Amino acid sequence: MKLSRNIALGILALWFALLLGSMLQALLAAPPSSDRIGQIGYFRDSSATLGIADVAKRRFTPTGPDFLGGYDRAAQWFRLTVAPPATKGKDADDTVLQLSLNQLDHVTLYLPASRGWTALENGDTVPIAKRGAKLLPLGFHLPDSALGRTLFLRVQSTSSLGFQIWATSLAEAQGNLSRRIAMHVIYFPLLGMGVLLAGLRLRLMPNLLSLSLFALMAVYFLYSAEALGYAQILFPLADPTAHSRLTNAAALLTSLTSMLFHRNFLGQHRPNPIILRATDAVICAQALLLVPLLAGDDGAIGLPGVALSVVALFLVMGLLLTLRIGDAMARRTLHLAYGTWFGVTTVWLCTRLGLFGPTAVSRPYVEVFGLNSLFIALCVMAFDRTAHLRRERATRLSLASARAVQEARARNAAEQDGFTHMLVHELRNNLTVLQISLPEITDPRQREALAATIRDLNRSLAEARHSTWLTEGNGPNQPRPLVLVEILDGVLDGLDAADRIQLDGEDADAMVIADPEMLAAALSAALNGMSALARPDAAIRLTLSQGGEETPCKVVCETLLAAPLSDDPALPPQVALGTLLLRQMGGTLTLSCPAPDLLRLDLLLVAAPSGIPE
Repeated sequence: MKLSRNIALGILALWFALLLGSMLQALLAAPPSSDRIGQIGYFRDSSATLGIADVAKRRFTPTGPDFLGGYDRAAQWFRLTVAPPATKGKDADDTVLQLSLNQLDHVTLYLPASRGWTALENGDTVPIAKRGAKLLPLGFHLPDSALGRTLFLRVQSTSSLGFQIWATSLAEAQGNLSRRIAMHVIYFPLLGMGVLLAGLRLRLMPNLLSLSLFALMAVYFLYSAEALGYAQILFPLADPTAHSRLTNAAALLTSLTSMLFHRNFLGQHRPNPIILRATDAVICAQALLLVPLLAGDDGAIGLPGVALSVVALFLVMGLLLTLRIGDAMARRTLHLAYGTWFGVTTVWLCTRLGLFGPTAVSRPYVEVFGLNSLFIALCVMAFDRTAHLRRERATRLSLASARAVQEARARNAAEQDGFTHMLVHELRNNLTVLQISLPEITDPRQREALAATIRDLNRSLAEARHSTWLTEGNGPNQPRPLVLVEILDGVLDGLDAADRIQLDGEDADAMVIADPEMLAAALSAALNGMSALARPDAAIRLTLSQGGEETPCKVVCETLLAAPLSDDPALPPQVALGTLLLRQMGGTLTLSCPAPDLLRLDLLLVAAPSGIPE
């Protein structure tokens, strides 16, 4: 077990190293060369209403190829020239002007024409495998006639505070795009696997955490397809701004579902309640940003969205640091997973704020963040699975312990019940001997006093046994297999009768299953009805048998009863008891009077009553 846990930790550490290496490569890689870009002039149109004819006459401020500024409604204008390549390419129109911006930004390139200007909006495509693929970063083809001449760029960015402008050859742009597509051939199946795993978890464990995890993975898959340009290729729309709005919505929903997931996952481990409530407030604020987005105002969510993401980053860190997790392995796994997430998120946010240079989209942050989200999802699934197995093992141990205790109590109860039953029968045998000897006492007062004493002792024994049943929780009111002798004892207790009932040996076949209440009522009716056929001091011989159609009947017990019968007879026992047994028990009863002072009661049970286990 310890070796497997170390192997799992090693795999997580390797994943962490790969993600960290990708992040550092994205941060430290050399920026694209801008040697072919001439002097760049900058003009800010705060109203964003001026056209190219008006802007071309304005005064521009010199600036460099790296621009910081954005997240507002102003239009950023750039005046620049692109020098021809040092060596002529084999194809005409071999130059591409690129900007490190997303497709969700509104960029227009104005080329000089014979009459005014020609406008190209939101980039061009590069032919990859006979299909047009959007350039990422955003780019424009430049005809050879435009090289060396003044060009104008109009930018309204809602995705990044900074960006860079550079020029490259078409072959180099195709090579960069081919390498990115090769990477995405691995990236999107991995991300899709995360979506499927989250969906499977949602089906098996339908709770809020599973729902938020599935929403995060599904929304980020959509965001990756939009931000990396594949949605525009696979699903072209007539409205040129539709994919821009979808990308904005997916980015905001990614931030919202990410916070929901982290809140639900970390919140179940008892973090600081104040930080948890602050996290709920940030989630509500992020949800409110959907209002201007649905109203069509994309620019209103840029800077507020980044600000809320920064606050959310610190809150998630606070939740993680205040968790109460006793398992050291689980705690290290969470710290490793969230350490990667903090690093990737911090670099991504700093890049969007322009702190690491205007290269947000020219680096694979979308892919790194997506792989990190998949990493977090796998860690959560593994963590929850381990916790579930731990709880399941604890439950099994608890059930086994409870079962052992219950079996011990059942054995003790059976021993006590057997001892009580034996004690009662021993006492009753002696009382029966005294009761049979009553006619030999000539003094009526002594005979009556002794009979009253016998009845009181019988009643006390019955109450003692009933109290034992109630204490053990297995009294006659609960359906359970009962020896028929026990049932008859209860009947005779109610009749103040003494008995000498004993099973025929200790054979298990002597066990008869019956319903206590039904048999008690039947025998009570029979015994009370005997007063119509015998004197009050008559003896009663009861014969109990069991058998079946294929099994010969066997006498279970045969005993002589001396019961004081009631003076108010019920229905004839042949009718009352015989009908009841035939209807409810599948048994038969015969009553005979072989002598004036003896009644014979034969009871045959051929099957257990319905509903009572055999």
